[in-house]
Amino acid sequence: MKTVKLLIFLLIALLLVFPAHATQHSTATGTVSGNSGSTITERRIADNNTFITATGMLAFSGAIQGEGPTTTTGVIHNSTGIAQVKVDMEFSGTVMGSQPGTMEILLIGVFTGFGTPATTLEGHLVLNDGTEGLAGIHGEGTLVATSIESGITYSVNIHFDPT
Repeated sequence: MKTVKLLIFLLIALLLVFPAHATQHSTATGTVSGNSGSTITERRIADNNTFITATGMLAFSGAIQGEGPTTTTGVIHNSTGIAQVKVDMEFSGTVMGSQPGTMEILLIGVFTGFGTPATTLEGHLVLNDGTEGLAGIHGEGTLVATSIESGITYSVNIHFDPT
């Protein structure tokens, strides 16, 4: 019985000595834009689907400020006008007033009405692997465009691990 009491006492003491360190989650919102200088590096067609790989640049404005090169892979279902894409980005900039740094951004989305002015987008993005002022960053959120002409907006739940 004394051993159990001693173990409980030690556990409580350890919890008091090593308190948990966590930062608040914050929501970042803004817009994403691409440039017209994207380059298709590979394209092939199979069964009425077009498979592409492309490189380009994206820029974030709002709570996330910066830009970076991208590699996009995707498939366009020519018969339906639906396109599924994955974008890997090497971002340089700031997040919610942080010091400058770099991070990886992964964007996954589905375009409907692809290739028309009425193209819409619903997607998901993940922020991670930050360095310098973005060290310890984690984020997950959504991308939405009611039409590509109106622009792409993002909303991301962001957390910085303590350093």
